[in-house]
Parts: sequence; structure tokens; C-alpha cells
Amino acid sequence: MGKTTMLKMVAELYRQQFGGTVEYVSGGRGFALKDIIHVLADQFRAASGQSLLVIDDADYLVAGDIYETVNRLSTGPWSFSTLVGSRVAKDLGNRITLQPLARHAITRMVAERLNDAASETVDRVLRASRGIPAFATLLVDGLANGASLTDVERLLEPWRAPGLLGPDGRPLDGRNAGGRKLFTNVRLINNALIDHLSRNPDAVHDLTGRQFEELTAELLERMGYEVQLTAATRVGGKDLYAVRKDGLGSFMFVVECKRYAPDRPVSVGVVRSVHGVAQHERANGAIVMTTSFFTDPAKQFARELRGQMSLRDFADLQGWLSDARRPK
Repeated sequence: MGKTTMLKMVAELYRQQFGGTVEYVSGGRGFALKDIIHVLADQFRAASGQSLLVIDDADYLVAGDIYETVNRLSTGPWSFSTLVGSRVAKDLGNRITLQPLARHAITRMVAERLNDAASETVDRVLRASRGIPAFATLLVDGLANGASLTDVERLLEPWRAPGLLGPDGRPLDGRNAGGRKLFTNVRLINNALIDHLSRNPDAVHDLTGRQFEELTAELLERMGYEVQLTAATRVGGKDLYAVRKDGLGSFMFVVECKRYAPDRPVSVGVVRSVHGVAQHERANGAIVMTTSFFTDPAKQFARELRGQMSLRDFADLQGWLSDARRPK
């Protein structure tokens, strides 16, 4: 597994074992942890029991900034532990270094699951999986279930296929009648949803978080952006990538969607975190879209970024829905 996956797994186990909160922060260029100390303190203060602070993507964070943040938080009337994930070695506490599986580990896995320790099998599993535990497990499980090694290796070959898949597993490109009908029906469903929400904007609070992300992606696409949703299991930082291409070039934005209750504002800590992700991704800017509103400190922070941060609240969302509903 990678560092982010490991951090998420540990955080989930921690959440089940302890009564406190798990706060996940994603670092980046130009992001300072000490700027969100008050936000973290508020979360720890509201929790009961041992809490956990997870700092991921800490490659560009200065060790002194991490030390200062943790030390200042440690003065509060709460108890917490800290995990830091970074591709760059940090002189911070106890270090766990993730390495690919060694040959002896692959040999043991193959021998136990397949009763086969032949050098050729081990070599091919090691080469195809590149020592990544999840890939090695996938290969060995496939072999144990009767697949040939060649077929299982092919599963891990790089491939890309844009668009939707038909019942046969092949991409639908819209050139055949079935594909055109499916794409038309999807667009009609989108139009019906947007029409309903534009007439009943409070209904956005009935959407799930993922549905709100998909709605935001659809609205951005209708504005001319090329949009890519991130994985649904992602934790913190960004929900979408939005790219605009014009005569000046291509401009990429990271987008965070917050489906909050009408009386729950988006704090400056959220906005700072998204800005840090945008800096880390080397994006041209960031957008935070919410079904509620932003605190004054959040709006002040966005103004200080001078065009690098766009905040869109419930009123803006209503405007986007109305514009999308109008015939072009």
C-alpha cells in the first residue's frame, strides 16, 4: 500500500478504538500548519477521549512548522497523537518506511497460496506487481482461482478507455445507436435534476455528498470546463479537477465540495487546506463550493489570495443552477 492508504487505514482503526476526533490535514507548497491551529484546537476541544491528527502530503512542510503546531496544540486540555505522511524523510519522531515486498516475501506468498516456489513464477509475480502488496495479492489470488499467469499479468497492464462501458465491457463512444441513446438518456436525467433543483434549491441538502460532487461537476462542464471526479473514497483536499482551455492556454483548478447544513458555515481552516492542496498540485487556483455559507475569516483569507481562491456559497449555487437550466 502507499503512504496515504496506510494513513487512512490507521485513522479508521484509530476512530473505532478511541472516542476522540480524527483530523486529516493535507499539506502543500505555501501551506503553514500553524495557520490552522485554532481550527484544530476547536475540534479537539469538542471531542472526548484521545484524538488523532493526520498530516498527509507533508513533503513541502517545514519540520519546524510541524513541531510548533504539535507543541502548541499539546498545551491544550486534550490528548492526541500525530501521524505524518511524506515522500521526503522528516526528522520527526518514530519513522516507518514503506518498501516494496522483497523477493523472499513474494516467494513465501506464492508457496503458501499456490504450493509452488518455482523461480519463474516468483520472478513473474515480482516483476508484474513491482513489489506492491495489493498487486501481488491480486496476482496470486487469480492464480489460486485457476487463471493463467499470463491472463492475470494482463490485468495489471496500463490501459485507458474514456467514456461509459456497455454490457460487454467495451467503451461506448456514442457512434452507435445504443451509445447515442444511452448518452441522451443520461443528459435527460441531468437536465431533469437540474430543473428540479433550480426550482427547489433547498433540495440540494437532500443529496448525498457524492451526488453533490457530481452535480458540481455537471454544472462546471456546462460552463465549459473539462472535469474529472476524484475517487469516492478520497479523504480531504479535493473532489474535482476542472480544466479551462482558451487562447491563453490551459488552466487547472482543484475543487472541494462541502454539502453542509444551511446553518453550518465553511471555516477558514477548510479554505486554507484546499489552498494548500492547490499549491501542492501546482494548480492555477482552487474553488470551494458549498450548500451553506463561509465564515468572515474564510472570505478574508480568500480575498488575500488575489484570485487564487474562489468561494461559492448557496446563493452562487442557485445562480449556477438557473444558468444551467436556461436554453442555450
